[in-house]
Parts: sequence; C-alpha cells; structure tokens
Amino acid sequence: MPLDRLKGKVAIITGAGQGIGRGIALAFAKEGATVVLAGRTYDKVRAVEDELAALGLSAHAIACDVARQDDVEAMVAQAADKFGRIDVLVNNAGAAFEPFLPLDATPNEFFQMGVDINLYGTLWCMQAALPHLKESRGFIINVASAAGTNGAAYLGTYAATKEGVRALTRTAAKEWGPFGINVNVICPFARTAAWQGFEDSQPEMCEKIVAEIPMGYVGDPETDIGPVALFLATEGSRYVTGHTIMVDGGQTVLR
Repeated sequence: MPLDRLKGKVAIITGAGQGIGRGIALAFAKEGATVVLAGRTYDKVRAVEDELAALGLSAHAIACDVARQDDVEAMVAQAADKFGRIDVLVNNAGAAFEPFLPLDATPNEFFQMGVDINLYGTLWCMQAALPHLKESRGFIINVASAAGTNGAAYLGTYAATKEGVRALTRTAAKEWGPFGINVNVICPFARTAAWQGFEDSQPEMCEKIVAEIPMGYVGDPETDIGPVALFLATEGSRYVTGHTIMVDGGQTVLR
C-alpha cells in the first residue's frame, strides 16, 4: 500500500519511456512524487505520462536526448521552472549496443556514441541538476550494469561507459555529500524490451541465464527494480551514499 514517501517531491527520470525508467516512474508516482519523464522519443514518454494520468498520478513528459548537453540543460530548467524544485534525479537513459563487437573491432565512432549517451549524458544531468539538489538536499540514482562490474565479452563499450558512471557516482558522493546530496548506483537485471528481444532470438541462452539467478526469474521493472530506487530516493537511505546495489536476484553472487 502506498505510503506517500515522495509526497511533494519532484523526480526527474531519464529514459522513462519504457522498461526500467517507466517502472521507476510508476513506483515513484504511486508514492506521491511528481515525475518528470525525460526521453529521446517524445511519443514514448508522453504515453507513460498518459498512463500515469489515467491512474490519477502526476507526471510531465519532456523530449530530451541526453547525448546533447543543450537538451539536458533545457530539460532540467523546464522541470525546475514548472515545478519549482527538483528532489531526485534518476539517470536511467543509456544504450547497449548491437551488434556485439570484440574490442579489437570496435570503431571509434561506436565507442564515442557510448561515451556520449551513457557517460556524458549522466554527467550533464548531474551537473545541471546540482544547484536544485543542493537546495532540496536531494538524491541521485545512477544506473550502471553488471556488464561493467564483471566484464562482458563483446560489450566493451557498454561495460566501460557504465563503469565510468560508477566512478562519477563515487566522486560525486564525496564532493556533494557536504551539501546533503546522496549519490548511489543500481545495477538492475530486468525484463525490458531489450531482454525480450534477446529472449526471442536466443531462447536457449536466456534459459541458461535465468537458471543461474538464485531467485529464479528476471526482475520486473516496477515491482523489483522500482522499490530499490525508491529506497535510494527517500530519507531512509540518507546515510547511504557512494554505493552500488546489484538489483539482480542474486545473479552476480555466483561470479
């Protein structure tokens, strides 16, 4: 049952048009937050806005390509102007890339794309939101991946840039802790559109992956990932900062 733990709070969630971003948005909105849904494809975030509105929840969709600094700055400014505050920033937008490529065959432009979306996008959002988060003594939740923490063959771009996100998080936790800002990372494993595509194309491989998860299933973005992000966005996590939480059903315990 919702406890209104984010009542009166404003949360920006990037990549909110589907998957994990949508799941976190639902979890936050059901706890009273006004959620700013940022995404590169406006139709997708607008659809989530409509979905939340139909539930009587507060949301506002903004088109934003996090690989463009001017887009990021405009999105944060619009959110702050419209709602008067920013309390939580969830840097979920990111890109995993196909086809999978070995390191020695990864083109520079391919790697740069990963840096722009996964690494710069996170940095620019954090920088733009910082003045507002100082005022609210707010929370930042960055999304990384076990592809980086464990290493993942043929996903070097994704792994490297997501590990960069974890490094930014630890640095920001130290620099911004004196302002009362918490900065943490989640590494989720969830049933997203990307997972569904992988499941359709490689069912036997997916069965093996799921068999290695102690909890025995792939997480749901709203009910499995959302509550952990919610914890990191509320006062219950006030003394937790600079950490990475693996939200993966125990998948990485075995590695």
